[in-house]
Amino acid sequence: MSRSGGPSLGRATPALVALALLLGAASPLAAQGVLLQIRPKLGDTLRMRLEQTAEMSGTTRIGTVDSTMTVTTAMRVLTHAVVQKSEPAGTTLLSVTDSVALAVTGSRAASAGDMLAAGHRLEGRQAVLRLSPDGSAEVVGGDRDLPPSLGALLAAMPASLPRTPVSVGESWVRAMAIPGADGTRDAAGGGTLRATFHLDSVSRDDVAFVSVRGSIEREGDADGMPAGVKLSMRGTVQGEMRVDRRRAWVTRSQTTFTINSVMTPPAGSTDAPVRVRMRLVQKLWCERGR
Repeated sequence: MSRSGGPSLGRATPALVALALLLGAASPLAAQGVLLQIRPKLGDTLRMRLEQTAEMSGTTRIGTVDSTMTVTTAMRVLTHAVVQKSEPAGTTLLSVTDSVALAVTGSRAASAGDMLAAGHRLEGRQAVLRLSPDGSAEVVGGDRDLPPSLGALLAAMPASLPRTPVSVGESWVRAMAIPGADGTRDAAGGGTLRATFHLDSVSRDDVAFVSVRGSIEREGDADGMPAGVKLSMRGTVQGEMRVDRRRAWVTRSQTTFTINSVMTPPAGSTDAPVRVRMRLVQKLWCERGR
């Protein structure tokens, strides 16, 4: 207390200053939105590692007995991409597949030789990718015999980022097509994913942490199956990603898909429906290199 009986300004000032600094540091992040974009710099080389594990089990009835087959496929793809062009509308990358590693276990492991050989044939393939600031990617050039499945894998980033600034705690919803069996992105081939993204936080080094929850739905013909076979698919997705705002790139992401499908034979068939459960986990790491 001061001699006049009032509060001591000299002693109170440091605490008030500290409080003001804390409020001043927090208010811009809470009040102002941040822009999340994919926009690497011209000449950058981006090295990416994609790991994917798919656990699939299928059940059908043969006579009076349920028969189940299970297979697990693990894949690791290493790529590097060079930024060839940077424009306001998007970025052009030359992507090269450095290596592909596959491992198959379960009911079909003995007949997985063709799959493993196909994976090795993808090594060295080149693709030209066009990236939009919202994260969507498409293959616009590259090797003439580039398999559609590899193109879909390289362009695995959907349009997941908002087009306008968002604040911490804010959410946005995006609907996107899921690649079908031929690797193309259309709702008829692979179904539709409706996802809600949420900006959880932004770190002091300007890394945005985003979480996602969503659902998958599809009704229609089954890809690669005889005419009349129908596919009903329901599933969920959950994941997270980190967006480095200084580098304007997704440096890490992890997504888990859980999908239950039923393939119904054509009308008049005596075959039993086939029920398939799949759990797909995708992990992506990216760093800038030379």
